[in-house]
Amino acid sequence: MINYLKIIRNNYLAVLLVILIGICSYFLSFFVVVGIADPLIISLVIGLVLNIIIPNKRFLKQGIEKLPFLFISIGIMFYGLRNLNFLTVREINPYYVVLLIAVMLTYYFSSIFLGRILGLKKEITYLTATGGAICGASAITVTAPAVEADSDDISISLISVFLAAVFGLFILLPLLAVSANFSNEAYALLSGTVMQFTGFVKASINIMPPLESVLPADEIMKFALSIKAFRYLGLLIAIPLFASLIKGKVFLPWYLGAFLGAGILGTMSVYYQNQFYIDNISYLIKPTYNILW
Repeated sequence: MINYLKIIRNNYLAVLLVILIGICSYFLSFFVVVGIADPLIISLVIGLVLNIIIPNKRFLKQGIEKLPFLFISIGIMFYGLRNLNFLTVREINPYYVVLLIAVMLTYYFSSIFLGRILGLKKEITYLTATGGAICGASAITVTAPAVEADSDDISISLISVFLAAVFGLFILLPLLAVSANFSNEAYALLSGTVMQFTGFVKASINIMPPLESVLPADEIMKFALSIKAFRYLGLLIAIPLFASLIKGKVFLPWYLGAFLGAGILGTMSVYYQNQFYIDNISYLIKPTYNILW
């Protein structure tokens, strides 16, 4: 069992640096054009820059290696509270549910197949598969402790999924939409189904080419994000599955229960219209887990 209190006490400079990176990354994400840069991607870039300019990092080593997983574990509970909404299943057309499951399975199997062909580490393969199938950087962060990934595994996976998402956003998605003569509904469905980052789903709707209007313009974004929201539920399968594959036996990470419990609590708060939660807590959840991560 890691003694985090001892690590924090002996590595207070690393604690301050980690917290500062989290805060800066979150607020810088508001200033990036079209919002495609996830705070986790920004923090990765900041970390790479600091790794170059700080001459002697030995005094930061233990804190930088251990502390992120403490913050990640806490952030996972807040993430479940905000995003693990079981009401999304009831609201989505059953046909779309089948389509989403098929697409997620395709992501998983193709990523694992390519990972074996290319000789990638299992940790990188599983993180990339989860990031592609579910929700990009967030899914990678949530799954990382379960597969015992180190910082290099997380960084490589984040960069890979981010570059794939950029290609999909600016080239693949518009090309398919125009060449196949999609309606705006089909375009939004495709975006919510395959785009890895929530920010990329929003960006794709904002730069959508002129298409046949089936849904009213003010409903397109909501429809795409509702499709994307369903994919968060895939973490309930991905986390224990990949953790068990790494361990070589059936394994349920301890934080999976906290993640699931937080999701149930958040779902009930929304369903029963808990005004204290809606007015005072819900707006703080996303900044909290983004900064923690």
